[in-house]
Amino acid sequence: MADDDPIPFVLAGKVVTWDPANRVLYVGSTRLNVAPDVDTSLLTPSQPVTVNGNRPSHPNGPWIVTNIQTYRPTF
Repeated sequence: MADDDPIPFVLAGKVVTWDPANRVLYVGSTRLNVAPDVDTSLLTPSQPVTVNGNRPSHPNGPWIVTNIQTYRPTF
């Protein structure tokens, strides 16, 4: 596998911070960049989420979120 081949990831946790201007999301202690076409309208602090996307094979590149699933409690 080449160094620039992306590696898929799935991460579940709670939203710690969301910066819509820079599209930077922290889930737990993991910094994630959210792709421009991903709906972020339901992101709020402490919101349980599952995100998936791709990360580079080298350790210092950004993790890019391509899908967000939020969970809301039902009554």
